[in-house]
Amino acid sequence: MSAVSEDTIREALERVRSDTGRVDSIVAAFAGAGDPVRSSKIMRAVKAIFPEATAEVISDLEGLHRACFGDKPGVVVVSGTGAGAFGRDHSGNFHRAGGWGHLFDDEGSAFWIATQIICHALRFRDGITDFDPVFERLLEFYDLKTIEDIINVQTETQFKSRIAAFAQPALDMGSLLAEAIMHEGIQLLAKRTIAVIEKTDASKEIHVSGGMFTSSKYLRAFQTVIKPVRVISFEGRVDHEIARLASLSMLQSNST
Repeated sequence: MSAVSEDTIREALERVRSDTGRVDSIVAAFAGAGDPVRSSKIMRAVKAIFPEATAEVISDLEGLHRACFGDKPGVVVVSGTGAGAFGRDHSGNFHRAGGWGHLFDDEGSAFWIATQIICHALRFRDGITDFDPVFERLLEFYDLKTIEDIINVQTETQFKSRIAAFAQPALDMGSLLAEAIMHEGIQLLAKRTIAVIEKTDASKEIHVSGGMFTSSKYLRAFQTVIKPVRVISFEGRVDHEIARLASLSMLQSNST
């Protein structure tokens, strides 16, 4: 979301305001908002639509961490359309690994897995790699006549979510290629997770969230690689938890 134009963000916030009316405080958690340039863009949009509200802009990773741990130390891992690890140490410092966007990493994410499968499918089309049944599932999923037609998906406005949507169907069919790609991505995501755990010196327990972790196959594979760290799936809603914590903080401030 943070990669879109400021006008697009304002339009989305206008729709939110039409539902909420006046608000006193806003915590906006966006993918990519850990970058100062993108964070400033989002803040300008927030203040333009909600000028009367106090506002805070944080990344989606920090939002998940806050929902899971509040202001306490801990580590969270996301694997949805994108992927990354984020943690807070005992001194209150934040540490991050991954989540740098689909052009540069996001290994282990749904978008990355699906993209790797598509790359292999195009190599098969070009005659430089072997066939895998997942290529037929690819044609079926996108209602394509030929493998090369898949390139048109990248011209769609929501191409990232459209491409990412193929990851779980590919894994569900038991394709050896899809599972090998999944394991490669999980290995890299686990290394990033371990790096954050070591920097935070947090407990050997992490919380995970995102569409890929709803796949039992993916979750089991990640748990196997990350042992002996305990993996807990976050089952709540980040926005609800952040709102609850923000309300408690406001009540405490008012009482003092």
